[in-house]
Amino acid sequence: MPGERTGAPKRLQDKGPRRSRPTENPPSRVGHASGSPPDPNPPRVMDTVSETARNLESSFRLLESRIQSLQQQVDDERVARVADYDRLQQRIEGITAQLSRRDELRRENQELRARVEQLVAERPEEGVPVGIELGRAPSGWTGDSPGDVIQL
Repeated sequence: MPGERTGAPKRLQDKGPRRSRPTENPPSRVGHASGSPPDPNPPRVMDTVSETARNLESSFRLLESRIQSLQQQVDDERVARVADYDRLQQRIEGITAQLSRRDELRRENQELRARVEQLVAERPEEGVPVGIELGRAPSGWTGDSPGDVIQL
């Protein structure tokens, strides 16, 4: 038949182990995606863990230091506020004492005026004119001479 092969079958040559073609990627290695050779002294897991632990400890010390600094700042501000509060309290107490004293003096003054008016009303014959406004003495009056009339 046409196209039919005749003869003995061809023997396949043994070419040895197959090599990768130049277009194929080299086999990948874990941790070496770039294809570079592995580190001859790879870090040990314990070394990495120890370094991480040291870094964490250092970070915690820094955080503790910052926390202490903030606590000191808050304490200082609290002391300043307490001192300001104490000063304000003392000032309020001083003003309150002044107001109380002023009110006390006003009451005493009103009592004295009422008493003087009562005395004047009881003894108009002794030279104290009735109806004189209380408050200031007339100009030139000293109250030293026996002829001075007391004006209240």
